[in-house]
Amino acid sequence: MSYLDKFSLFQVEDNPTAQTWSGSETDYRTVSGSLCSVDSKDTSPTILYKFTFYVRSVNDRVFLNIKLQKSNDNFSSNTVDMDGYKFPYAHEISQADDYFRSTCAVFFIIENFDSKYLRLQVSPYDADWNSVQLHRSADYDNSNSADVYYNPTLIVAEI
Repeated sequence: MSYLDKFSLFQVEDNPTAQTWSGSETDYRTVSGSLCSVDSKDTSPTILYKFTFYVRSVNDRVFLNIKLQKSNDNFSSNTVDMDGYKFPYAHEISQADDYFRSTCAVFFIIENFDSKYLRLQVSPYDADWNSVQLHRSADYDNSNSADVYYNPTLIVAEI
């Protein structure tokens, strides 16, 4: 049996700060915990990227635009939206006049990866229609005094 030296990363952000969009905000933002450095010995590896996070909306179902970005300089000046790694995320049902909560699992296989860094960006489809919050909830199990959070989890591996 031979050992293959391939890159892998498991990362959890503990007790994250809430990320909130409200009013007319529809800008893309980096999801806390989604940024990583890929340290592969291969010049163009195939990378598995799996990220899970909690999303909560007010008054209706969530509609998010999700995209994966890459960079060679930790997103200081070189930022590239990856073609084919964008999708809309929506719940299947609506709950009028209530909060809607969900765990969002994002999974990509990236062939011939040619950069050093990856991150996930999200944007509400229309924040006038509903406000969106990631990672935390002020209500849980019929209690509105709770401060419940979900630790975003990232798995990145060379395959």
